[in-house]
Amino acid sequence: GTEPVPVEGFLVRLTSQTGSQKRLGKSVFKRHYFFTYNQFLCFCRPSRAIPPLPPGRTVTEATIPSYREILDQMPLMFDIDPFPIQDGRISWLESGNEEFVRRHDEEAFAQHCRANHNLEKAEGIIDLCQVREIRHAMSSATDQDTDRIMELELRNGLVVKLQAHNKTTRDEWVKRLTMLSRYWKARIAADVNDMKTIRRKNLKILRIDEELESMMGQYASKWEVRNALASPYLFNLCPQSDCRPIKVSRRT
Repeated sequence: GTEPVPVEGFLVRLTSQTGSQKRLGKSVFKRHYFFTYNQFLCFCRPSRAIPPLPPGRTVTEATIPSYREILDQMPLMFDIDPFPIQDGRISWLESGNEEFVRRHDEEAFAQHCRANHNLEKAEGIIDLCQVREIRHAMSSATDQDTDRIMELELRNGLVVKLQAHNKTTRDEWVKRLTMLSRYWKARIAADVNDMKTIRRKNLKILRIDEELESMMGQYASKWEVRNALASPYLFNLCPQSDCRPIKVSRRT
């Protein structure tokens, strides 16, 4: 399926990193700026983040608004898609207007720089592929404004509670994060299967077994592996063209 558009905005974290709702006897209440890249939901302090400019502002380095201006003018939640796809092509490249294309190209580059900055400032990351369920908060006597709260239940049993500005914003966050979680779970599973298939084909083409595979990968000459296959879905120009801020991710 089509990859859902990333989402970002301001939320309040109501649980600690261990899932507790209280720390040193006080309720946890931490305002963060949340943003998604690939399957990761990242967050950092609002003062360290660079959200998109408020509507109507021109994208230049000199016009980055203040934190207070951001809070006063920007939407409660928004999605950023610098490369909208239509019929398999980037839509703004089809206009034929050189100035229009140049402006969109500059805006896309500005969004890329903003994404890199936010990732560098990220203070925490939640892998949406490790989330079992994203739901509305269950009614509880200990929680205020339950209709603004959502819960992310991880596979290890940890529950992260996040509070939005209002019920409508909370519902939209739940919808968007659920779509992203489902997509990336299916995407990563498909990528793994694709990698396994390519690997089996290459072993057969090169007439080697698994024991020789690692040696061939490191020491073989180009002429020895020129007939090997590579998946265009796994190995493409995206890392070189910087269309995604995350180049490689792996568990340590």
